[in-house]
Amino acid sequence: MANKAQVEPAPESAPAATLREALEAALEALAGPELDRAAALDHLLRAWRASGRHPELAELVEALSDEALRAVDGIPEGLGNDDFHATWLARARTITPLELGALLPGMLRGPLGKAIRARFDRLVVHADDPRVLRTFGEMITEPPVMSQSNFPLWTQLFAAVEAHPDPRLVPVLWARLDRPPGRSQFWPLFYQRCLQTLRRGLGEAGLDSLTPPGELAGALGARIAELWAAAPAKATTHDSGPDEGARSRQRAARVELLFAAVHAEPERAEHRMVLADLLAAEGDPRGEFIQLQLTHARARAAGREPSPASLAREARLLAEHRDAWLGPLIEVLEEAVFSEGFLTRARAYFAAETQRGVLASPQWSTVRSLETDDLALLGDPRLRALERAGGFGGAALVGLICGQPGDAALARCATLGPVDLGADEPSEADRVRVREASGARLPALRQLWIAHVDRNTAPTPGGYAWLLDSALGRRLELLRISAHPWAQGGARGRASDGLLEGWVRALERWPALRRLELELRRWPMALVRGGGGAGPRRLEVTLSDPRTPQGRASKRELVEGLSRQLRPFLAHFDHVELRVPESSAGVLGGSREPALREALTALGCTTLRVQVGAEPGPFGPSMPAFPRWQARWREAEARQRFRRRLARSRRELAGEVRPRALARPAVPELGAAVLRHTALDAAEAAAEFVRPSYDCPGLAFTPPLANDVVLLAHLGGRVFAFDAQLRGRWLLEYAPNEWPSLSAMTIDARARLWLGTVDGAVAAWDLATGRELGWARFHAGAVSALATLEGAHGVVLVSVDEKGIVHAWPTGMGGAEFPASLLPGHSWNLRLAVSSLAVDPGTGVVFAATRSGELHRLSGLDRLGAASAALEHRRLPGQMWRNVVEVRCAPNGDHLLATTPRDVAGLWDPEAGYLGEVPQLRPGPLTWLDHERLLLLRHGRLCVHDTASGEGSEVARVSEQAAMVVALDRGRDLVATAGPTGVTLTSATGWELLASFLPEPN
Repeated sequence: MANKAQVEPAPESAPAATLREALEAALEALAGPELDRAAALDHLLRAWRASGRHPELAELVEALSDEALRAVDGIPEGLGNDDFHATWLARARTITPLELGALLPGMLRGPLGKAIRARFDRLVVHADDPRVLRTFGEMITEPPVMSQSNFPLWTQLFAAVEAHPDPRLVPVLWARLDRPPGRSQFWPLFYQRCLQTLRRGLGEAGLDSLTPPGELAGALGARIAELWAAAPAKATTHDSGPDEGARSRQRAARVELLFAAVHAEPERAEHRMVLADLLAAEGDPRGEFIQLQLTHARARAAGREPSPASLAREARLLAEHRDAWLGPLIEVLEEAVFSEGFLTRARAYFAAETQRGVLASPQWSTVRSLETDDLALLGDPRLRALERAGGFGGAALVGLICGQPGDAALARCATLGPVDLGADEPSEADRVRVREASGARLPALRQLWIAHVDRNTAPTPGGYAWLLDSALGRRLELLRISAHPWAQGGARGRASDGLLEGWVRALERWPALRRLELELRRWPMALVRGGGGAGPRRLEVTLSDPRTPQGRASKRELVEGLSRQLRPFLAHFDHVELRVPESSAGVLGGSREPALREALTALGCTTLRVQVGAEPGPFGPSMPAFPRWQARWREAEARQRFRRRLARSRRELAGEVRPRALARPAVPELGAAVLRHTALDAAEAAAEFVRPSYDCPGLAFTPPLANDVVLLAHLGGRVFAFDAQLRGRWLLEYAPNEWPSLSAMTIDARARLWLGTVDGAVAAWDLATGRELGWARFHAGAVSALATLEGAHGVVLVSVDEKGIVHAWPTGMGGAEFPASLLPGHSWNLRLAVSSLAVDPGTGVVFAATRSGELHRLSGLDRLGAASAALEHRRLPGQMWRNVVEVRCAPNGDHLLATTPRDVAGLWDPEAGYLGEVPQLRPGPLTWLDHERLLLLRHGRLCVHDTASGEGSEVARVSEQAAMVVALDRGRDLVATAGPTGVTLTSATGWELLASFLPEPN
């Protein structure tokens, strides 16, 4: 037909249109003589995302990136590890998408440790990039770190892979799952995350679901190949039109000039105001932040507090942009505080020689308070606003005092401290130099804080004569002394009265000293000289905040403590001033103030004044001696670590040491056996059993088996199997260690033996077939106890380690269904060492006894794995004030019995908690005969104790060689006892001895 209807093409989908437009833009950016590789790469990345992350486009992104990197300088390979890491992070802060590929080869350079976390945080923000996802795939193929502290890193990595599904990672994940894992606790969790990632959508990311790139991709590939054939050239950046570009450059130049004005005159607020207005007009959050801090500073100067909403906005802006605003300084700052929009307080330590490039940063010019042990930084002329310097030792102090005058920064510095004279203690020659120095290098210095970290140093006045008698010392107006309280008063931590009185009298030697602050005892003191300068006239005592341990004092303790501290030298003062923190203004309320007045008046104090919310001095508020010492000790330790790293960095740059390489210890695969089984005859059993041992922590009867093993004894880190005549049959040991390393044992109803080890592993052994079923390591410490219970989906194993970590393991039904890789289904952290576990067979509730006398209840484990499972952990009320070594649940489950090493038995209710000690019962190893009668083993005697009547009687005697643990088998009507060198079997009805295994020592 001539009039045939025209068939219109189907409309193009939105992703396809975006894909086509992005590919055309990328091809245009690479056409002509003016190449714009950065813009082309941006368009290619947009096309890759629009296509659903097609592998063909991912290869184009990587090809263009590699071509552009020919013109980019990489990180030098010859750098030491610390310098390489510092350079890597510095590059990562300002990296562009075009140069991102330069970072990826060094991402996994070791030794990693904490370094990989810092690098990963910089890289994960670029996760929606095929180059980064390929690096993540390499990490999955060969995990670079497996420690528990890096588990959050892997969680974040798999979350990024799931959020940006790249089809190229599907075979990577399957290949990893096909390989056998290692033996550490990392691997089961790691494999579980791999499976989850595949199931949550990445496994469905096939090529059929992606938008094909079409012919434009081929044209782009050909163009990139042409670029590879040509000589490398510097990449150019995308630019807008000439007018817009000129305006942008003018704005940037004006902002740069205003920043330079702030840095040149940091004391002038006008420059900051103009800069803040300009940045805020352009939408830069730094502008709003400067405005907020200037407003808050003016409000505080007028005696007003800023609104909570305004303070919250300031804190939010700082949290979001702090690292970007600090720039390269972030790598050396341990503390950074902003005021009026700029850095004003800092603590800086250098860990690598290459980090010293930040000394040229203009941001140092606004710093008013600086703690560092780097003398070059302290004397840098850029520190125009420096008012206080500290954080160094005695040798650095001597260098500052005796150096050549002329440093502009030190010329304005009025405060030094904290200075640790115990670190790099000055020699006698240095002390002579200080006495003879003119002090001209520190002309403005008037305040000094000496903080002793050494606990053995007593801060006596004579110990500072070399400093305070110098020209600089005679100018001091404020001196603070901080030290550990034990340094002056022995183990009781009470400073000697003579030391404090000595400082009171020593003030007469230094007439310029107006204020002496002593942080030597529970309550800091300040000795303040009167206006006439004749001697000390006022004593200030700062009461601790009652919310701190040092401030929790009753009224009587407060009065007695103050009286004891002030009595020796109250006669030297006209009045006493008690200073109270603003947060604890009520500490003297009610009846406390009259009591204090009466006590101090009785001591001879004529006047008492209470001041609330006193203004802190130049060093901040005073603190009690011990908390202050703790804070300074931690800072001194950190300073020493940085010094060691910097010294190593310098040696590496000088070629004196070789950089350390990452060493991965070889670990056995998960499929490898970890239990060593040894068959025994009678002679071998006797010889093995009498090997030196001091414990027998476990004894258990086996369920009915096809073989004749009826009893297992856990002795000296090994497990022995016996038949009904107590003939030794076989021995189990933990193969990876050369010494006996089994730490816990239990048997479930399916004839599976569960074993815990000293290095945190849990292994299973099938008693019926005599083979190992599997193992895993999820504990960081030795497994201290094991227990099993019947659950809705098979047996549930409960394990606990010496650190209080409890894992509940759903173990399946055994046999072929037994999991090759055990995974905990739920975990708790009791934060206390657990010594024993008990299971209520009726309810499936597990009770954990701690070595501090507590009992914890874990319920819902019998439903572990079910959707309706409601798991609960709670601590039962009450506590036994002794170490609990064993807990037993009564057969009917209505009460529990816990015992201690001191032969004390405590009765517990499963809901109400501790009921008290059981009268007339001094237990040893025990087990329940029924819900009222206990079977006890004491000094080789088996005794039956009736808990209802409190009466007991001896029923049998066993050898002292087998008197450490007892077990009962109600089905077989047998009682077993064991000790370090023997095992016995006794009838539970007639109480006659049936068999014994008591080998003679060799």
